Amino acid sequence: MTNVIGKTFGLKASELAALRRLTRRRVRPEDALSVELARELAALSAEIGARVGVLLDRAGRVRCVSVGDARGIPLPPEAWGDAGGLRLSGLRLVHTAQSGAGGLAAGEFARADLVDLLRRRLDLSLRINVAREGIVESVTRAVIEAPNRAGAPFRVDVVRSLDDLLGTFARDIAALEEELARLRPRALDTAPRERAILVGVWHGDRGAAERSMAELAALAESSGAEVVDTLVQRRLRPDPRSLIGHGKVWELSVLALHRAADVIIFNHELSPGMARNLEDALPVKVIDRTQLILDIFAQRASSAEGKLEVELARLVHALPRLRTEGERMGQIRGGIGSDRGVGEPQKELNRRTIKRRIAQIEERLARISAQRTELRKRRNKNAVPVAALVGYTNAGKTTLLNRLTAADAPAGPQLFMTLESTSRRLVLPSGRRAIFVDTVGFIRDLPAGLMRAFEATLEELRGADVLLHIADAGDRDVFRQVEVVEKVLDAIGLGDRPRILVFNKIDRVDLGAFKPLCAGRPAEFVSALAPDLRARMGALLDAALPAPGRAERGAGDAEEELEARA
Repeated sequence: MTNVIGKTFGLKASELAALRRLTRRRVRPEDALSVELARELAALSAEIGARVGVLLDRAGRVRCVSVGDARGIPLPPEAWGDAGGLRLSGLRLVHTAQSGAGGLAAGEFARADLVDLLRRRLDLSLRINVAREGIVESVTRAVIEAPNRAGAPFRVDVVRSLDDLLGTFARDIAALEEELARLRPRALDTAPRERAILVGVWHGDRGAAERSMAELAALAESSGAEVVDTLVQRRLRPDPRSLIGHGKVWELSVLALHRAADVIIFNHELSPGMARNLEDALPVKVIDRTQLILDIFAQRASSAEGKLEVELARLVHALPRLRTEGERMGQIRGGIGSDRGVGEPQKELNRRTIKRRIAQIEERLARISAQRTELRKRRNKNAVPVAALVGYTNAGKTTLLNRLTAADAPAGPQLFMTLESTSRRLVLPSGRRAIFVDTVGFIRDLPAGLMRAFEATLEELRGADVLLHIADAGDRDVFRQVEVVEKVLDAIGLGDRPRILVFNKIDRVDLGAFKPLCAGRPAEFVSALAPDLRARMGALLDAALPAPGRAERGAGDAEEELEARA
């Protein structure tokens, strides 16, 4: 490590020499701080009028001397603990502060110093409160606490006497590391999934906010993350820079470090400016709800079409959020001796590359959409009626498709299990043939870029004769989910399409109490587990689908082709 770092510009030669002499100081390994070093630091800090800090290793050697200001003490990049967040760095920081500086009492710590303690995983941080005469007035100690959900991430107390820092340091650190080692297998080794903290801002209905956060937790679990904590803030208006405000950003930094989190997920779409500010301020990766949904889609997409649609959605979302390190110039067709300009910022090169890729994907998806249109024309020519399943994600659409048509499409309790349209043939009780189409589920605040990307898949809905709106009767927020789906259908131009509201999973509710809640909503009530499901749904579709026109001769060929191409 560099011997003397920080704000040394303008210091006298004698003051620099005094700072360098600190590097020759030694502290006994069993002591947190020696009385002599504390007094020397206090006197030197008062002399140069700045904060002075030293980094000590466990052998008691001074590894670095730093000069700072009220905003903090600069630390070298080498001063880091374990990346997993549960091993200490083996370094402790001793730093000075003018007594009462920044409005801090003797028993308080500056936020920046506490974040350094947690982020750097320091063994200990000691603040020497210096009186104007350069005398040690008091010492405040901050120590990391072992991670747990209920306790504070650190302990701050005032040391009664410098003698209390002698003789116990090595024993105390050994006990803390033993506790961290005991927690490590449970917190990290047995949980290889990403550890996520969820963040939400609400105003108005607290119940709606809680349900929204529960949905975010389900999304996080569906993506493979482990939710380790949640932070919810009530505020009238979002902060334009960080959504949650400066104080909550600091609290979130501490929480992320204390809980050894890998990612922070916001339950709102962050503007490009908010995302940049939060990435700069927080110690771990930051994503918003839209990015989380896109990540789930990227994991689940299996067909070539689905992968293209997901890639398009991710590129559209990333385009306004491009960042580069500084303003590095690409020097494309530029530079000394060139008359073609001085080069082009790397961000502009990336932006143009993304736009070119977006255009390529849109062209390929347009060809797929044209193929689907041709298939619909052939299907209409053969008078094959189509029923499309729509609804909120995880409402049980795919399970119903599997039960009705003996299909084996992947289904499960995770959100967004279905991303690509699936078409299957069904013979109705009247003997007519029909096509069942299952498509991607909807969700509240569905990103506009996602709707644009999945245009080719949603084309199947436009060719349907009737829409079966499947709703999960067992979800406590089912009526809000019904409204969300109806708004999405209106937004994509299907508001006037004939549709039937079907409440699924009625085996999970008291039907006698649930039906009165549906007053004014003509609906059917089914369960995918019911033995008469096929007969009931078949009769329902026989009545809802348009009457057959011409004989359905040759319809089977069109259906088989549809199944192969969908």
